[in-house]
Amino acid sequence: MFCNRSAEAGMQEEANAIEVTVNAHADPSRESSRTEPMSLADIAILESTLVAMSELEVGSIAYLTGEAQTNEHLKSVLCGVVGLDTEFVKRELAGDEKEVDKLTVMPPPFKKVARTALQYLESKREGYSPDWDHTGVCLIQLAYKSKVWVINLTKMRELPRELARILTSPSITKAGAGILSDATVLWEDLRMDINNMADVGLMTRLWHVDEHWDDQFTHMALDSAAKEVLGVSMDKTYQKGVNWKLDPHEAHITYAALDAVASLRLYEKLDPELSPDFAAKDCI
Repeated sequence: MFCNRSAEAGMQEEANAIEVTVNAHADPSRESSRTEPMSLADIAILESTLVAMSELEVGSIAYLTGEAQTNEHLKSVLCGVVGLDTEFVKRELAGDEKEVDKLTVMPPPFKKVARTALQYLESKREGYSPDWDHTGVCLIQLAYKSKVWVINLTKMRELPRELARILTSPSITKAGAGILSDATVLWEDLRMDINNMADVGLMTRLWHVDEHWDDQFTHMALDSAAKEVLGVSMDKTYQKGVNWKLDPHEAHITYAALDAVASLRLYEKLDPELSPDFAAKDCI
């Protein structure tokens, strides 16, 4: 069943977060928030993900579905580094963007520039609010110290202010693999201009220059980087084929959380080694 994004549903807060205590020996068959039960394959993915979480020293995961509870959870993040990842589906174009896309005489690169210009002007309009009925971003995952938050935006009609503060703060480093893609999605959907980003995939490339080096300098995939640098295996079965607009079950939630915490741990490992004189400092 697809999430109902009516104004009434968006204004209704979920009373409690689903707290997932990370434990490699946890019972993976407990009731989930999805209408369909987890399959045996889902349970196997959950078990392997929980093992990876334990290796990465995660204390807890909170699955958040309301603005107020998200603000309460995130208010303690004042500076330092957070791991960032998103889960999204293809965004539907609407309004002026849709009209630009219909212009057959305009080459695709120029269409992209035109859409970006429209998005920028729109973001500066007084009283601007995202078009929640046409957004593609579904989950935003943040990892901070031993905590991970999986924030389900499909349940909301407003962007939590504490989440916006963290994303736009220049004093909080956002670490992720291929993080420019996440930043692009957040800009196009929510007009969030992400400040202070670090691509841990590129950092891993700099840290591990092998004999096959060539001029194609691209970021290393997160699972490859985690294995290479941290010795942690990540199951990427859900990388394709999951409709993130559906209510996620526990295997989906832990899978999404793992990307954020792996990004954080990679940054914590690589930053001091790559730039020892400028390594990020924790809050004073």
